[in-house]
Amino acid sequence: MKLIIDVGYQNNKAKVVGGFFEDWNANQLLKLAYKEVDEVQEYIPGEFYKIELPKIVK
Repeated sequence: MKLIIDVGYQNNKAKVVGGFFEDWNANQLLKLAYKEVDEVQEYIPGEFYKIELPKIVK
């Protein structure tokens, strides 16, 4: 199983979204998971581990 994750920001909130696929050639999404996070800090390029990674872990 494969998982693709992204974090989007809007109005001082973040939404973490994950799409689950059987494999990279799959045409269908098996499951979609998401979580809204209120704790949004200023984005700092190159510091993924400080800003986005904690949201993904939640």
